[in-house]
Amino acid sequence: MVSRMELIGAFWKFGIFMFILTFIFPICHYLLCLIKSNNLKYSEKQNFIPNLTILLPVKNESKVICGKLTEIINMDYPNKCISILIIDSGSNDQTSLISKEFLSNNALDINWSVISLDKPGKSVAVNHALNIIDDEYMVMMDAEAILEPSTLKSIIHWFNDPKIGGVCGQLRRNQDDPDGKYRGYYNIVRVGESAIYSTPIFEGSICAFRIKSLNSQKINSNINSDDTQLALMSLSSGYRTIMDPNIKFCDSLHEGKHRRIRQLRRGQGIIRTLLMNRNMILNKQYGYIFAHTFYFHIIMPWLFV
Repeated sequence: MVSRMELIGAFWKFGIFMFILTFIFPICHYLLCLIKSNNLKYSEKQNFIPNLTILLPVKNESKVICGKLTEIINMDYPNKCISILIIDSGSNDQTSLISKEFLSNNALDINWSVISLDKPGKSVAVNHALNIIDDEYMVMMDAEAILEPSTLKSIIHWFNDPKIGGVCGQLRRNQDDPDGKYRGYYNIVRVGESAIYSTPIFEGSICAFRIKSLNSQKINSNINSDDTQLALMSLSSGYRTIMDPNIKFCDSLHEGKHRRIRQLRRGQGIIRTLLMNRNMILNKQYGYIFAHTFYFHIIMPWLFV
């Protein structure tokens, strides 16, 4: 018969094993990414100014859309090489009308289109855009994201490398950000993974894709995290997907309750997306990175509990 001390000893051994399993793998991966994060470099080739389509999926953005379009028009990128595609999915605040009036009066050298869809959802808007974009590159932005004038040149410059399929930026951390420590860890890991090969989770506030790398696939409109879905589509087609720490954006409009709701929805979407693509763990090139992401977001929380 097993004694009480033997049971306690077995419990502690199990607890120590679970502690190691829960924390050691992420810590080792973090240290590897920390070492590699300074090795992310792109081609020095200059004068790469291809035509591109800027996709703005919007819903009820009447308060910020004019500011966002002004920001795009004033980017350090030739207007003649830009097409703006606004897809309004279910707004009830005249976002489409305001966008059309602004672009008619201010975007004289830019091709633009404003499309209204009855069905709401960013994923629906993205899939519609993928059906009609003719340019080789798509840059997707959130209307609330505040970007620097150099953003377009910086993000497109990566596509000098034919192996690059997707690039995203990084949220600028505020000192009073309650998620600052987690965000710092997250950023180091994503940049380190990019230097090693690729990072599977993207920031949708500013990201760009080589349309060919998406291989005519469409994202699952019933799942959030459209940015990560696109990144995994590109990755599964044999391209690299990276986060550039020098491409910064701010997002000050989603605080408090709305911010938490958005984070919860994004977390749920990432979990569903990873589960949907779980076979990528077996890939020889990026299987280790995907396995860590899968472990960190799905397995580790249950082990911790």
